[in-house]
Amino acid sequence: MKKAGLLMSLAALCILLTGCAIVPMPQTPQQEEKVLLTVLAGESTSDPGMAELIYERIEEAFPNVELEWENVDWGERFSVRLNAMLSSGEAPDIIIGKAQDIQAFYPTGALGVFPETLASRLVDEAVEAGMADGKLYGLVYNQLYQGVLYNKNIFWRYNFEVPRTEEELAAIVDRLNRVGQTPFAAHFQETWHTGNILMQFAIGDVFSKEPDWGDRLRAGEVSFADSAYQRCAQKVVYQYKNTWNDAMQVTQSESDLRFAGEEAVMYLGGSWSVQALKSVAPYRKIGIFPYPNSTGDAKLIAEPNITFMKGAATKHDALINDIFRMLLSDEELAQTVCAFTQTDTCLKNVKVDSLDMIREDIEKYREEGKIVSASVGNNQLIWAFQYDCAELLLSHLRGEKTLDGVLDQWDLLRAQSSTQTQ
Repeated sequence: MKKAGLLMSLAALCILLTGCAIVPMPQTPQQEEKVLLTVLAGESTSDPGMAELIYERIEEAFPNVELEWENVDWGERFSVRLNAMLSSGEAPDIIIGKAQDIQAFYPTGALGVFPETLASRLVDEAVEAGMADGKLYGLVYNQLYQGVLYNKNIFWRYNFEVPRTEEELAAIVDRLNRVGQTPFAAHFQETWHTGNILMQFAIGDVFSKEPDWGDRLRAGEVSFADSAYQRCAQKVVYQYKNTWNDAMQVTQSESDLRFAGEEAVMYLGGSWSVQALKSVAPYRKIGIFPYPNSTGDAKLIAEPNITFMKGAATKHDALINDIFRMLLSDEELAQTVCAFTQTDTCLKNVKVDSLDMIREDIEKYREEGKIVSASVGNNQLIWAFQYDCAELLLSHLRGEKTLDGVLDQWDLLRAQSSTQTQ
């Protein structure tokens, strides 16, 4: 009996073991492996907060993607930081800057090329701004406008017309000075402001007349000291002489507040200041006009702003294309970003509710064919070079250098005005 019982027990154990082999054990669901993408994003004045909107949208649409995101100030730090990353072999997968960064970095081989199918989602001007050597290196997402913001009520009070010539502008400035009203708001504490207004003048007086002026500069055919660029530098000095006495200590945020408080009548800069004006003084009647050039035919400047690029060395090329395809298809996100940053969209067939303070003027200049892309100048002289020139010009405003000395130094640096390699 004991033997029989033992045999029965063994048989039962075999059946039990056999059953265990047949019945599968419950499996724990396997999570999709995370893909890490590094991002370097340059923020302009109106952009803080925009990165979070895009970051969240990418993570929502691509839950398997983890973003290692770094924000830096575009005007002061972006080029330096990107160059440092490239030099150390840590090129980011995704780069968010401006269209003019394409001209600075694509010749170095740092940027990847996008499929042209993505271009179909953008307006023609944005596609053109994102191209180099016939290839699409950047996806321009939105744009700003540059010119002179002005207080319409004060213009009405003094019976001023929007000036079209330098003489008409000078007459307005002279009248305002006589009545004790500061003509221009300005913030020379920040080097980028000087670089920006200098290029605005150059687009009106140099690059609109000679689109290849930068190429000719590098070839030694023209110079800063003996060209219309000298007048552009003098116009910066004119701004400095017709703004607040403490403009060297004034930041943009302070300048925005003072302009909103009618402490100045005009404000040479861009639509990025509309963001602050809408929050501080939404009741102000504000307009915008092109800063007059020497020939009286200046145009309002459209500046390609947020521009998506990708590193040429990324191992996730197809994934990044899919991410940007999603972003360029998201109308709600585009509307939110433009409303938040007070910019215009570059997505085709997308309507945005932004820039209402100056929208009427923008559309008027557009209908008249009087809008020009900032790329005409920025593609000829890269931003890093413009920034160095601005620092030298500030030294003149501080009384440290003569203007002729500044122009001569610009000429000595001309080789650095194209592809950035430092």
